[in-house]
Amino acid sequence: MQEIKEKFQSALLKKNEAAIYLNVTPRWLQRNAYKIPHIKMGKSVMFLIPDLDAYIQRNRKAGVM
Repeated sequence: MQEIKEKFQSALLKKNEAAIYLNVTPRWLQRNAYKIPHIKMGKSVMFLIPDLDAYIQRNRKAGVM
């Protein structure tokens, strides 16, 4: 995964690629895209990997032991 991040750090991911990166369905991402910074190009919605990583960190919950 780290190798992919380094290679495509500034690459724009399409909705399906971003969904795979987040391990969610494209439908979930479509419904929740407003929560993640994105770029709209015509009808296409694109995501940057650093924005997806930031979304993951914002929603990370601490475990309880």
